[in-house]
Amino acid sequence: MTKIAFRAFGNVGSKEAEKLLEIVRDLYEGFEDSPDFVEILFFEALDLRNAYVAKEAVGRSISVDDFGAQFLSVHECWSGSPRIYLSLDVLNSLPEGALMGVLEHEVGHTILHGSLESYVFPLELAADYWAAFGSAFARNLLALVAASVKDFEVTRLWANRRASRDQLAFVEHLLSSNEAERATYAIAKAEPPSALLFRASVMKPIACAYPLTMDPEVGPKADRAISSFIGFMEDGERRGILGILEDVASKGLNDTLGNVIAAMEGLRRRFPVS
Repeated sequence: MTKIAFRAFGNVGSKEAEKLLEIVRDLYEGFEDSPDFVEILFFEALDLRNAYVAKEAVGRSISVDDFGAQFLSVHECWSGSPRIYLSLDVLNSLPEGALMGVLEHEVGHTILHGSLESYVFPLELAADYWAAFGSAFARNLLALVAASVKDFEVTRLWANRRASRDQLAFVEHLLSSNEAERATYAIAKAEPPSALLFRASVMKPIACAYPLTMDPEVGPKADRAISSFIGFMEDGERRGILGILEDVASKGLNDTLGNVIAAMEGLRRRFPVS
């Protein structure tokens, strides 16, 4: 059984905290490979959550660039044990049904990616990008691709446990706005390095939805949400991003490193660097 350490920050009511904790406990039921220990940090507001995450990163000498600042929730494993960060204002803003999907998503990460090995990948996987654009670029690209793969794996986990409807509510909300992506698209695609990073960043939210497209019950809605989100991009770019995720799906691996390798190979084939 997973032991959960829970801490609240700011004006978080006991009823809200207990309700959330009860849901999370229930989500771990039935998983034989759930982590032994998980820490949940529950904040009154998003800015408090982000400030705490940034402080933790600096204290551990971890370089992060606005790590998950706009994410609905955040997870990490910097200490060797999984930790989930949530904020009350964000959870209260979610549409009906999406809350369960968000909590499932974070619990899924602690189950599948609850060790440091799931957050550290050999930079050799991006050696060609390092040679072309430098080490910082290669690290950022590999991190984005790995994050997409892990989000794909989490949604697949819950889809296989018949929780596709919860995940659909989550990803429909996640993909409901693309204003930031639209605003930076023209600038990002002007140069090969920025275009690659942009495509990898766009792939991340789509990866959360992609496994649902194979579910006959919710697949059409997941397809529509994805199409709406990337509708502003050129056709070849849309096909390329979806093709990378299809590469991962078709292999059917329960191996995060193997899936990251498949995604990196797909990225090279579909968006070659000249």
